[in-house]
Amino acid sequence: QIGLTVSEDGKFGVFTWQSKMDCLGIHIKNIALYKTDGRVFASSLYGEPLVCHEITNKTINTDKTVYLLRGSSSTNISDSLIKTYTISNGDLVEARISSP
Repeated sequence: QIGLTVSEDGKFGVFTWQSKMDCLGIHIKNIALYKTDGRVFASSLYGEPLVCHEITNKTINTDKTVYLLRGSSSTNISDSLIKTYTISNGDLVEARISSP
């Protein structure tokens, strides 16, 4: 089963599926699609994969959008993860959120 979650602004989406390709069990795989400069690009999501449940977007400094991916590290929805990304110079970049 393949899931697709899309951001509120429609410019970022994540496909999620489970793979049984190795001897370590079921692994979650992700591919992101993002739109910039009128074109759509595909990218792997690096780091810990997640089952994406929701993508929200927040604009900061009037020209930068941060995408917050909410999901879980397994099919167990109670195992919560949040990852953040931005689109910078046409590339998808993992973002860090620091507390004040």
